[in-house]
Amino acid sequence: MNTKYIKYYLGLAGAFLCLSAQGAQSPLSLSQPDMLKQAELQKMPPLDNTKLRQRDALERATNTDNVVLKFAEPIKVAITPSDWQSQRHTENGKTSDMSVWSTKIVSSGALSLNFGFSEYFMPEGGSLHIYTPNHAQNIRPFTAKDNDDHGQLWTPMLKGDTVIIEVNVPTKQLKQLKLTLSAVNHGYLGANPKDIYETLSGSCNVDVSCSAGDEWRDQIRSAAAISLGGSGFCSGGALNNTANDGRGFFLTAFHCGINAGNAASLVTYWNFENSVCRAPDSGESGGPGDGTLDQFNTGAIFRAGHSPSDMTLVELDDPFDPGHNVFLAGWNAADEASTSAVAIHHPSVDEKRISFENDATTITSYSGDASPGDGTHVRVIDWDLGTTEPGSSGSHLFDQNKRVIGQLHGGGAACGNDQSDWYGRIHTSWDGGGTASTRLSTWLDPESTGEMAIDGMNATDPGDNQLPVANINGPYLGFVDTAVDFSSAGSEDADGTIVNFLWGFGDDSDTSELENPSHVYSARGSFEVSLKVTDDDGASRTAYTQAAIFDQGQDELISGESRIDLSAETNAPIYFYMQVPANATNLEFVTAGETGDADLYVKQGSLPTLSDYDCRSFSASSNETCSFPTPDADVWYVMVNAYAAYDGLSLTGTFEADETNTPPVASFDASFNDADGTFTSTSTDADGDVVSWAWDFGDGNTGSGESTTHSYVSSGNYTVSLTVTDDGDAQHTASQSYDVTVPASDIEASIIRTLKSRRGTVMVDLSWGGASGDKVSIYRDDEMIAETNNDGRFRDRFRTNADSPDSVDYKICDASGCSDTMTASY
Repeated sequence: MNTKYIKYYLGLAGAFLCLSAQGAQSPLSLSQPDMLKQAELQKMPPLDNTKLRQRDALERATNTDNVVLKFAEPIKVAITPSDWQSQRHTENGKTSDMSVWSTKIVSSGALSLNFGFSEYFMPEGGSLHIYTPNHAQNIRPFTAKDNDDHGQLWTPMLKGDTVIIEVNVPTKQLKQLKLTLSAVNHGYLGANPKDIYETLSGSCNVDVSCSAGDEWRDQIRSAAAISLGGSGFCSGGALNNTANDGRGFFLTAFHCGINAGNAASLVTYWNFENSVCRAPDSGESGGPGDGTLDQFNTGAIFRAGHSPSDMTLVELDDPFDPGHNVFLAGWNAADEASTSAVAIHHPSVDEKRISFENDATTITSYSGDASPGDGTHVRVIDWDLGTTEPGSSGSHLFDQNKRVIGQLHGGGAACGNDQSDWYGRIHTSWDGGGTASTRLSTWLDPESTGEMAIDGMNATDPGDNQLPVANINGPYLGFVDTAVDFSSAGSEDADGTIVNFLWGFGDDSDTSELENPSHVYSARGSFEVSLKVTDDDGASRTAYTQAAIFDQGQDELISGESRIDLSAETNAPIYFYMQVPANATNLEFVTAGETGDADLYVKQGSLPTLSDYDCRSFSASSNETCSFPTPDADVWYVMVNAYAAYDGLSLTGTFEADETNTPPVASFDASFNDADGTFTSTSTDADGDVVSWAWDFGDGNTGSGESTTHSYVSSGNYTVSLTVTDDGDAQHTASQSYDVTVPASDIEASIIRTLKSRRGTVMVDLSWGGASGDKVSIYRDDEMIAETNNDGRFRDRFRTNADSPDSVDYKICDASGCSDTMTASY
């Protein structure tokens, strides 16, 4: 049988001719053409296009299933700006604040070139430009907005065998730039495709610009062509979810080969369409189109895959561009066949086409005729108008209600026959393999509403209401049984207000609707944290990050002691930390293993990510090293990320330190009488003495001494930390979390008056009654400001400035408790 992925024709590969620049930002070399004369030449090893085509033809002849034809051959490189020509930009004869790197990539005989950067982090104000030497083709500039957690960047293609890559960066931010070109993809298909294979897409196909598509204009905007790893093509489409929050979910076929390890290399091409309707069955309809590839997204996150229904779901990792006018298609996951069907796809990965089946579909096995078979596929018996072809794989199939019911797996349909096609069912994929990574329901129904069918929506600017912005401020780190504080600071709604915050902590615990919640994890590990914000018009948006939760006994690295038998699945991170003392030298972290591909990330003082680190060591193996000759005294965090699944890995951290001094070990006990805590250090030092104790009570107050007391004025969960220093200046910190309940009090307090002078001095008069004892304590914003006679009156004075808040909170406390909080506004 002729499945849709056995042959890939070349309409898309010819469309880069019209790729053009977007946006006003231009490479700085345009103002100084002489700069390009000094561009470093990077010449790729020669490739034979004819032999590459013959190799692919032989593979298709010997393998009749699961063969994806490539359009380009990856050439592995490791090129960084240090290999390029660096120059200072001048403006009006004076040196500007910008630096320019440029290199010329030549892969002789290539019909197209595209690029993969395994490391990409662009500082604010910087930009990456990719263009042909005559500037006839320019990809839009890549900027800080293209920085992603996976730290990669994959580009669309340009025609020809020579391309300039130019980086413009503010000179003061050069150290922040991270850029490694790892793949130059040499295109060997795209010129005279009729001489290479049989034909372009068949003439019986129907352009989406034809009147037959008028009732399907929204759904047409959901369909896209995709490339993976810069070398192979498929089709697919964007999907809505029950939260209607505009997330970039994209459905395609499992056999297209996307997984957690390569999803970052996905490039999605929108609106690749012929500008006019070419009459079906005409020579024009079977000839080259005029579609362009200048509207694209780059990068994605793998969410789910299920082979039995040939389903893969990814989430595009950048927001939709409003100018692309993308539509998020609705879907139907119910267990029912459709009374008719429409497919929107890229046959032979050519310009977008639309096909119609006017009869009912049936539910079958893949490539089977009997119904229901194993129930995994929808069968289109034959197309009444249009068809599908190789390259259409992964494209949406819509039911009579304009909802997606499946994605194309394979079939024999083509111009001139009445053969069938089979689509993997949304219904089967809904529960998939029963886990989040093998089913659709986790992602398309994130709040478990139980809805089995929804309509679509515009990806951007839904109606007159702008979507809110969810800012999750991660990643977060913490310890088992210790509260972790989360922040939504920066979340906003441009045309209204955020009325609801919904946090998920990734550990099957209850959610929180607090704006800035705290959460205690009971187990170590890496957890996906989500924040959904909803505005006053009901629109919502969700953001995600990671929380790394450590166990002090299991996850702390001790110098010279190896962690062994580590393992992880593809794309899964594991975390460790090491406390490095003062005056340590030659800090080094080393991984060693014989399976998979584990990459090493290290950062001082905070959790590393795929795009934010002090050292990243990555190769094609699991043997990595990060070295720091003169490290600061601090906590150093380590992430081992599985680029490919591994097991049997060892991780060792070492440093050289003054052998006469071993760092102390901090520990303490605590006891409470209501809100009054007594804290006693039980810290030890193996080769000396602890000489200082610094306490942080978790409410903004601190203390010192081997034993100390503290009274809390508000109920809550507080993380108490003790940092001890020994006689050799080495330090260690321990933390514990406590629930504190402040008892009710008989004190009735009030604010008599509040005055503020023109110079910013604030005066607040307080009064109270019902307190016991000779003295009371006055608290302003939970900090004690005075202990005064219990005479019922107190005047507080303090200075403010332009950045000060416009209110403060007061409490009056005696030995038995505190008054209710009073707010003084000024």
